[in-house]
Amino acid sequence: MRQLLFTVVGLCLLAIVGCGPSGASVSGKVTFQGQPLTSGFVMFQPAEGMLLQSPIAPDGTYRIDGAVPGGVAVAITGPAKPVAGPDGVSADNPSSSGPQVFIPEKYGLLETAGLTYEVTGAGTQVHNIELQ
Repeated sequence: MRQLLFTVVGLCLLAIVGCGPSGASVSGKVTFQGQPLTSGFVMFQPAEGMLLQSPIAPDGTYRIDGAVPGGVAVAITGPAKPVAGPDGVSADNPSSSGPQVFIPEKYGLLETAGLTYEVTGAGTQVHNIELQ
């Protein structure tokens, strides 16, 4: 009975923890008109499976782990454009010390971004994303 209890607890822990991310690790840098994005998210949506996303670091880099081999649709969100107050001055105080790079909203939706990538298998891959 005790051995059965340990087996059940062990299987439950394995199910909760899992075996770590499988698939590929895709990393790169996101730029818009040659300037790195300083914040936002990169999203990968395979034809079948879960949406994967990564924050964009202040230097424009990202890393997505567990990407399944095959084609993925890609979307990018960047920092929101500051909203001007009634006096015409921006009420926002950017948290980044560098200049903010704003991208067209179309890149934020998988349906309108027009971006794709082919995950070629397991292992580490580099995919720089250059937006125009």
